[in-house]
Amino acid sequence: MVSLSVVAAGCGGSKSETTPTEKWASGLCTSVNTWKSSITSTVSSVQQSGVSKDSLQKGVDQAKAATNTLTDDLRGLGRPNTEAGKEAQSQVDEFANELDDNVKKVEDAVGNASSAQSMLSAVSVVGSTVSAMSQQLKSTLTSLEGLGQGRKEIQQAFQTVPACKELTASLT
Repeated sequence: MVSLSVVAAGCGGSKSETTPTEKWASGLCTSVNTWKSSITSTVSSVQQSGVSKDSLQKGVDQAKAATNTLTDDLRGLGRPNTEAGKEAQSQVDEFANELDDNVKKVEDAVGNASSAQSMLSAVSVVGSTVSAMSQQLKSTLTSLEGLGQGRKEIQQAFQTVPACKELTASLT
């Protein structure tokens, strides 16, 4: 009877439990995946409806809302529970600040568009800014995986958390 209890107790093993670092990574990756999906949908919507001042402004408003949600989520994550937690939090906060700056750049470009020429310029700014955001995201993820002490926990979390696998695959 005792040996059966020991065997049964071993079946649930702690291997299936989510670590605090995996929870942090899941929050990060899930939020970024949601944001990426929203931005992709917004860009597609603007392209399908035709580029106009109204469609661009609507797209900017949608992108701003999605980005504000993401930056709030990122800032709300706190630190991962690793030796590199403070550094990881700093990098995520820096990425959130870069996103805020990029949204402002797009808002300014679209808000100032009044002629056909300035509309083309605004579209160019939007395209290059979305590309820059993607690069900033890749750079942040690479930096997080390359942190000093505690990086192995973050790397492992990114490799095992489904939302992070999805995010990493979408960036290659």
